[in-house]
Amino acid sequence: MTRPYDTAIQHGLIAARKSHPAWFHKGSHVDPRHVEAYLRLEFGTLDALSREEFNTAVRIAVQSIAEAPAGEPEALALSFGIAPIEPEEGPECGHSACSQNFIDTGEESCLEKEPPEDLPDTDLPGDDAHRAQESMRFKR
Repeated sequence: MTRPYDTAIQHGLIAARKSHPAWFHKGSHVDPRHVEAYLRLEFGTLDALSREEFNTAVRIAVQSIAEAPAGEPEALALSFGIAPIEPEEGPECGHSACSQNFIDTGEESCLEKEPPEDLPDTDLPGDDAHRAQESMRFKR
């Protein structure tokens, strides 16, 4: 699950890395939540910004994050309600019965003890078997 501005912020970060590589040391990671929090400090709405304005604002936010005291960007993000996305809970098997059991009881174990069945194999247009069947149909 992603947040509404995550993709736009990622594009802004890519543009910032290209235009100002010195801001990013090797292996550094800028949390998009922190960037969004700094953007929200400056702008009432992010939807009104053009792509160029948005990317410029992302570059300024990156600079602000780099200069901020440790922990400030995370605290700011949390103050705007931009919390980390928790991984989804539930059974990993994918069975609908197991998912419903998780909703009802909170138990994550698999009830069916086997992997879910894949969709049945069918001849799709373009398959050799399908073409052969079609050619036989027209020969009759």
